[in-house]
Amino acid sequence: MRKKRIGLMFLVAMIATASGCGNAKTDDGKKEVTTEGTTESTSEVTSEEIEIITEKSTSEVTTNEETSEGTASEHNEVTTDASYNEIVEKDDKIWGSWVTEQGTEFIFKSDNSYGWFQNSEEHHDNYYRGTTEVFKGLKATEELGIGMDQVMNLIINSEGKVGYSDIYAVKCHPTYLISGGVDKTDTLTKEFDMTLLMIVVDDHEAQGYNYTTGDTYYFVRN
Repeated sequence: MRKKRIGLMFLVAMIATASGCGNAKTDDGKKEVTTEGTTESTSEVTSEEIEIITEKSTSEVTTNEETSEGTASEHNEVTTDASYNEIVEKDDKIWGSWVTEQGTEFIFKSDNSYGWFQNSEEHHDNYYRGTTEVFKGLKATEELGIGMDQVMNLIINSEGKVGYSDIYAVKCHPTYLISGGVDKTDTLTKEFDMTLLMIVVDDHEAQGYNYTTGDTYYFVRN
């Protein structure tokens, strides 16, 4: 099960990196804050796991050819319509609290506000609050510069768990920062903005890629 999850996550990271926005920030001011939450070390994918990922992807496309082709066809029909743009509703599944494997927490609210907390069990220190821009489906991939072939690879290799409408782009604009018990809001600049790719796998799990820091995430709904 562990290697299966790494395989899907590696694909998500590969999709985001291929769009040319996967370099982590190295600015010292940015690092000081991101070490409080947005820069999270993730497991390196070994050569053995990459081989497993490749074999798994090839096997899935072969053994699930009929299902995969049907899924890809359906989504191609939708996305080739120039008028197609999915609306993020007030009850959309992106909203809510999402906790990463490292214990940090993202809270996205339907009023387009958000919070990021270094520790999901501590909401009084080391956190950001601000506003978001959230995009879904076709609009999300356009915002992130993700190509159709990359999206189709993701859909095909997700074993039917992910569709086009499960893909989100979330742009976070912090307006309030508490770090080490001190209000550091006056230090915020556009350098602290953050762009996320989020793929909601089901009601309880999601995966993500942080275009600003280069981090990948496994999310569990809190």
